[in-house]
Amino acid sequence: MGIDLTDKLVETASKRAVTINEYGDTVYGSTTSRPCLYRDISLLSQGGNRDQVTIDGLLWFGASESVVKGDVYYHSSEGYLKIQKITRAKRLVADNTLQFIKCEVTKIRQIS
Repeated sequence: MGIDLTDKLVETASKRAVTINEYGDTVYGSTTSRPCLYRDISLLSQGGNRDQVTIDGLLWFGASESVVKGDVYYHSSEGYLKIQKITRAKRLVADNTLQFIKCEVTKIRQIS
């Protein structure tokens, strides 16, 4: 018995192709829609006299999704999200099959 999130992935995130133009600007290109689930968590860390947002939310994908740190996704209600950390959830040591992918994301606050 494993953890199957397929029925829970009721939202859609569009993976954005990211390139850098000759001026050093980030250019967001074509999109590919993927089923997902997003939850806002807004995790803060405090250092000295200022607060810093470390994680804005969690984004879950199915086991077959190809996710890489630094990928940018667009979520209709949250805007642009950048993958900061990836956790690949596996069932058991003996089975070792991938069940789902959980990503810690930050919101991209400025898109050129």
